Amino acid sequence: MYRVASFLLSLLLFSACSVVPDHPVRPYAVNDNFLLTADYVLLQRLEPMHSQPVDTLMGFTMLSQNDALVVAEILTIPEDSLDSVWVKVAHDQLTMGWIHESEFLQSVVPDEPISRFIHFFHVHRRACVYGLLFMLLVVFLWHRYLRASPLPLVDDLPTFYPTMFLIVSGGASLLSACLLRLAPSMWQQYYFHATLNPFEWPPLLGAYLCAVWLTLILFVASCSVVFRLLRFDRACLYILALLCFSVTFHLLFNMLLPLVLSLTLYLLFLFYARRYFRHSFARYECGNCGAQMHELGKCPRCGVLNE
Repeated sequence: MYRVASFLLSLLLFSACSVVPDHPVRPYAVNDNFLLTADYVLLQRLEPMHSQPVDTLMGFTMLSQNDALVVAEILTIPEDSLDSVWVKVAHDQLTMGWIHESEFLQSVVPDEPISRFIHFFHVHRRACVYGLLFMLLVVFLWHRYLRASPLPLVDDLPTFYPTMFLIVSGGASLLSACLLRLAPSMWQQYYFHATLNPFEWPPLLGAYLCAVWLTLILFVASCSVVFRLLRFDRACLYILALLCFSVTFHLLFNMLLPLVLSLTLYLLFLFYARRYFRHSFARYECGNCGAQMHELGKCPRCGVLNE
């Protein structure tokens, strides 16, 4: 656990000491593809000259939401006091025009599945919070329904996969918070050119992508073990509780808490989760169903009392 904490601290220090250039590289380029997310945008048909707008409606082309766009040209006009950078985008061979870069970036999303996934959660943050509250309500009601045989805690099953899943998913959430606050230009580059290959990016972003992959692997392993050790209804509740913990980490670290408090909370969780080593191996087996148990008593799978 302490090695994991040391590794995260070293990544934080590395990110804090990295130099952010005064003139960041433009995150997109000519021939990049986008989808329009705004209700509509107006494209100026004529090439902008000295920030003089076209006054007639015939000088504009309107595009609607979900229209596909491709960047055809990027032009800089220093005389433009509103935005010196203009972008020429095309929907097809006949529908094209110019738009300010600031308005363009606020109205589109890169036409990549990962980028659209990131954009969805960025726009619908409030829906994510409501979804978490709904999941917590389901867990509470289901737990009340099964209160005759209490649900085991994260580290009460004879396996370390659920606890490792929470450790790694919490670490991934902490790394994403570091990227958003300490290296926003790096995150912006990733947003416009998203990939799941961790070896194409700097160490911090590569570590985050590795943590995401490891989180998915551990989640599959946890589901496999939990459904083997518990009854189906209790296993579903257990997995749902794991997901609630994971989503809570993400919301706290990325939306609600400062970075220092997020790191402190994660270290406290690591200190608590160190007990999973002690709970990784079972000393007993249920005499009725053969399920592994830490101590004698009621079997978490079939409910038979073992003495």
